[in-house]
Order: sequence, then C-alpha cells, then structure tokens
Amino acid sequence: MRRFLQVFCLLIIGAQAGEFRVLEGHERWVLALAISPDGKRLASGSDDHTLRLWDLQGEGGGRVLRRFESAVSAIAFSRDGSKLIVGTWDGELFLCDAESGKTLREYPEHTETINALAFDPSGEYFASGSADDRLIVWDVVTGEDLMTMHQGNEYDVTTLAFSLDGERMVTGDGENQLKVWDANTGEELETLTGHSEPVTCALFNRKGRIISGGWDDSVRIQTSGEDLVLKGHRGDITGLALSGNTLISASEDKTIRVWDAESGEWQRTLEGHTESISCLVVSADGKRVYSGSKQVIHAWELKSKTK
Repeated sequence: MRRFLQVFCLLIIGAQAGEFRVLEGHERWVLALAISPDGKRLASGSDDHTLRLWDLQGEGGGRVLRRFESAVSAIAFSRDGSKLIVGTWDGELFLCDAESGKTLREYPEHTETINALAFDPSGEYFASGSADDRLIVWDVVTGEDLMTMHQGNEYDVTTLAFSLDGERMVTGDGENQLKVWDANTGEELETLTGHSEPVTCALFNRKGRIISGGWDDSVRIQTSGEDLVLKGHRGDITGLALSGNTLISASEDKTIRVWDAESGEWQRTLEGHTESISCLVVSADGKRVYSGSKQVIHAWELKSKTK
C-alpha cells in the first residue's frame, strides 16, 4: 500500500505526526530546498540541472521552472517571494523571477560551486558561500558586491546563515571550523572549533546562539558554557531547521531527528527515506518540514499527537 501511494506522490498517515506526502519528479539527487515566505510554494534544486517549483496547497507534481548547465546546488527565496537566488555546481549565481524562472541578473564573481545562499532579515541583501573560499554579501537591488570575506583556509564555505537581527553571519568549512562575522563591516568576530570533522550546516537560534552539524555525526548547540552535543545520528548531518523551540536535524543515515532546541533532549525520529537525506527546510508556519534525497522530497507534519 505504501508503494502504491508513493507512485501518486501522496502519503497520508494517521493523526500522529509524521510523513504525509512524497514529491516525485526530479531524476537525480535533490540538493537544495527553499520555502516561499507565504508558505505556498517549495523550490527544489537538483543534480538533474533543474529548478522545480511545487504548489504546496495542491497535490500535483512540481513544474520545471528552469534548466541550468550544471547541478542546482543552492537556492533561496526573496523576502517578498517574487524572486529566487539560484547557485550552481559550476559557480554560476542568478537572480530569477520566481514565477517564470527568467534571469533578472547574473553575479559573475564566484569561480566554484555555490554551497549556500541566504537573505538577511531585511531582504535588502543576500549572501553567497562558495567552494572558492569566499563569502560575498550582495545588494539585491543594484547587484553590487558589498563585501567579500575569505574563510581563510584551503576548504570551501560549506554553509552560512544570518542572525535573526541581521547583525551577524556564521559560516562553516571543511576544516571543522565555524566563523562568525559582523554583517555590517565584514569583520571576523570569532572562530569556533568544537566539531572534529567538517561542518555542513549552521544557523542561529532565537537567543543568537549557533547550532551546527557536521561530518562527526553530531549537532552542537552553543551555550554560555560548554556546548550541548546532541548524539544519535549514525551518519553525517546534512541539514538543520528550527520550528519554535523544536530543532530538526537530517542525516545521511536516512533519518530526521526532532529535539528540544533548549535542552537538546531527543523527542522522536522520523523514518521513511530509503536513501541518504541531502537537504532540509521547515515551512513558513513551522508546522511542516521537507527533506530531499535521491529523486524525491518527503514532507512531514511536526504537530504532536493529539492528547
């Protein structure tokens, strides 16, 4: 029965929170996901060189919004949802219309794979992190390169995020480090070295603390004292997301784990993927999470079981 429902891209379970939908259409690995600010659309980028757009209020398949010359490795919606920033495996960076896929602007600075993209809270700027060791902050309107920071080692910028107040940025790299930057000046504020393997993902929580994941199979929550280290995954951490006080982590072990974001207490594990999970994003209302893998995207409810 499960396989039958997957063919039709829709899987409904009972009242208990869990997987409820499987989106199929990509022909190779799904590498990047982004949710529109209104929560109605999901954008996905893949190793099949396509950018797809999914109507989350319907039950149909995602339409191909644009084809590129190489894999789509990173995407982000603008704050008004009308545009998408798209980065590729070949280091190309585009501002695209979110409805037609048409190129509105190109950014030629990067020379290697774009690994991460993020808009600042104001929506006036966005940042791109690349395997060319550079973090660049861009003006959305003019396309101007406002600041360029170097991670400072031979490894790529693997992840990036803005703090909720837009004052800081965090980046990770393949040398097991996290670096914190002043988002206004580009000054390096701090280097964090808790991970024992390359860092794959990072974000800021509501208190401005950094949560990160890496190849060491662990998630770390920064505290004023010793970091909380969350163990349980049996593979590289490939994605992190926050929904209120809930932390969600994805892994190459094919599972998603749900944690209390304050205490680090494990709450439950979501299982359903048959291949490694490559990316993760939470919905605008924080009630659903979407995870990408080989050819498919799984959607999960985050609501607790009704008591």
